[in-house]
Amino acid sequence: THGRELLAEARGHSVSRVETAVTVFDNGGQLRNSNRAASEAVALLGIEVDATTYDTLMAQMQEKATEENSHQEQDGGMDFTFLTDKGELVYSIRPRPILDNRGREIGRLLLGWDITDNARIIRSLEVNAGMDSLTGLSNRRKLEQDKQALDRPDQLPLAVIEGDLNNLKLVNDTK
Repeated sequence: THGRELLAEARGHSVSRVETAVTVFDNGGQLRNSNRAASEAVALLGIEVDATTYDTLMAQMQEKATEENSHQEQDGGMDFTFLTDKGELVYSIRPRPILDNRGREIGRLLLGWDITDNARIIRSLEVNAGMDSLTGLSNRRKLEQDKQALDRPDQLPLAVIEGDLNNLKLVNDTK
């Protein structure tokens, strides 16, 4: 039993020090534990994690997130964008089951990572992919994306006018 106590203490010590936000819920969805990173993350958002259930915590995060940039991933997790006093923050939240020795779910982990820097890089790449680097104007890729976005019944009728300014096409097509 001393070995099990030591192992439990080591696990607790390790989880409290990681940068990943870790929140533990029992099978009934009641909060059982959370590490420092989880406490700091929810404090930024004004959520009381110590007095909540899994469903309440998820609902509060969805309520505080800016809808236009938050989306659900294929693995059941969600990426949330929040506006805070520190600016825009993006968190990736992933639920994971806690299984016993027989493979039965006995609880749930909620893991979270601050992916703000990655989200900014991706956003910048998406903008630059649709822009001509020489002129700063939208390129053909962006035009196709915009056409698809506008190809909806509520946007019809739609007209697109294309033109050649000062033989720019001839200059661009010259090698």
